[in-house]
Amino acid sequence: DRLEEVTSQGDALTEEIKELKTERDTMQITLSTKLSEVQTNLDAAIQDKEALAEKLKGASEDLLAKKAQVESLENDKSNALEQLELGQEKNAADLRSFKLQEETLRAEIKEAEGALESLRSEKVEAIADLDNATAQNGDLLDRVNTLEDDIKKAEETVETLRKQNIETVDRLEEVT
Repeated sequence: DRLEEVTSQGDALTEEIKELKTERDTMQITLSTKLSEVQTNLDAAIQDKEALAEKLKGASEDLLAKKAQVESLENDKSNALEQLELGQEKNAADLRSFKLQEETLRAEIKEAEGALESLRSEKVEAIADLDNATAQNGDLLDRVNTLEDDIKKAEETVETLRKQNIETVDRLEEVT
């Protein structure tokens, strides 16, 4: 009667271990899937960061070119003012043209600076997303480690109960 009880407990524990292993396997698959998703998101964030860096580089180069154009226009403006003394009517028209170009370029520079600021903001967001993905990955790894520790403890308990079962069976055999 005691042997049946111990055997029944051993069977129940074996079934519980199977369930725990199935649960562990399911969680590992889920974790693997989530890690793949996190890696995919991380790769996308890295690609976005690289694309934003390229855009930022292009915008910076455009800004430098626009500033060089402004300096060139300012030089042209200075030359036009010198020629104003030679022919005021002709040079007045040229001066208005240069001022219009300068204003247009200044407006374009302001637009380029706005675009540059927007790209910088997007870069900060991409870095925040990358940091988030890294933190999620760490949390999932901690959970897997905890589950593996729980499984080891359950396996040790089952092994202890099996040994007790064997000892009980040996004692019963000695008694009978």
